Amino acid sequence: MSIASAIEQSDVVIVPIYNELKCLTAGLNTIIEVANFNKNIIVVATKLIKQKGDVSPDWKQCQDFKNIERTIQSKIDFEIPILPLKLSKAFDLIFEHETSIE
Repeated sequence: MSIASAIEQSDVVIVPIYNELKCLTAGLNTIIEVANFNKNIIVVATKLIKQKGDVSPDWKQCQDFKNIERTIQSKIDFEIPILPLKLSKAFDLIFEHETSIE
């Protein structure tokens, strides 16, 4: 089975992107390539950190999320849901210790 075939058969394709230039660029390129086969894409805005001036408890209002959202909306001509995921040390610990989050 080819990657293209797997993408075509997927119900949804999840693309993680964090607010760093290389990741934004790679994420946009991934979305453009995946959209050739399947437009059911969800972006997960990862590693979100509250910046100075971020006062809302809603992670969709933080500067990191808004920059990811703005970047995607300026380059992609179809609707893509974007979900927030704040930075957590638990993710690094999972990989370091090769254990589950539990």
